[in-house]
Amino acid sequence: MKVISDFRGHYDDALERNFNYEQYGDDCTERIFMHGQGWTEFPHGRSEFNDYSYKVTFNYEQPCAWQMANNIEFMYKSADSANLFDKIHTICPYSAKWLNEKRGLEKFITAIIPYPESHIPEKAVEKEFDVLYWGAVHNQHHLDMLDVFKNYNHNFLTLGFEYWGIRNPDYIQFITAQNLPRAKMWDIMRKTKITLCSNLLYLKPESAHAAKQIEGWEDNEALHRVDDHIMPQMKTRPLEAIMNRSLLLILRDPWNVVEEFFEPEKEFIYYDDKKDLEEKVDEITKNWEKYEHITEAAYQKAINNYTTKHLFNAISKN
Repeated sequence: MKVISDFRGHYDDALERNFNYEQYGDDCTERIFMHGQGWTEFPHGRSEFNDYSYKVTFNYEQPCAWQMANNIEFMYKSADSANLFDKIHTICPYSAKWLNEKRGLEKFITAIIPYPESHIPEKAVEKEFDVLYWGAVHNQHHLDMLDVFKNYNHNFLTLGFEYWGIRNPDYIQFITAQNLPRAKMWDIMRKTKITLCSNLLYLKPESAHAAKQIEGWEDNEALHRVDDHIMPQMKTRPLEAIMNRSLLLILRDPWNVVEEFFEPEKEFIYYDDKKDLEEKVDEITKNWEKYEHITEAAYQKAINNYTTKHLFNAISKN
């Protein structure tokens, strides 16, 4: 299978920029993996690939597209209304089910954004830090994380204050590093007992309203809580934490899409609210030896199922 990547539309620090699927590909002239959102967002002028009998891509942004229903063209592209691809792997199981049923096809396939084979650490390292949050501040859930972990040996990694949805300057003091290269963030994560995460998209009111303009939106489970201004999204950080043997402590939500890939209590731990978060961070940091086995079980699951090589093999066999 031939591989050609087009990263237009991706963030500069996106995990997928490290995947190098080309190393697995060949010069096949019939089957092609068109990797990257550029293939979806900029489909014009690609007639040289029309002769491929099997075209597959990976959609990284669903269900984000559905909050942009005021941009109908973008939404249609995400749904592959032009039938550019034979198969599309997507991180949203609810959108995959919805689109397949809506179009009477089995085109969309649920998959996790994998971890690059070349960056997998073989050995565990000694923990130097208690807890880490990596991301922006968009919701009270994020403020709760920062309120809790400020009392521990923590790291708060972020692109910068200007990217936050909630720009409360009181929380700038907790930033420990800004706009780090991904490999350096993985190194910090590897030395950290707990990584905090929320698998939710937090919508602005206008985005929630836009999503409800999509015909048949009620049938997509990912949109069932738009009035609460949330949607589910399987982030890359859970797998990144797990691959680096940091215990994933993740907010329980109405969907819990993480369970598509990992088992609670055996491979990660939920927390339910700020008080529960406080108690679990305190318990885990003080009794780390009781929880290390969870990180190892999750790591073994991940290296045997969720690497770039595993995903490419699945794509090429379809």
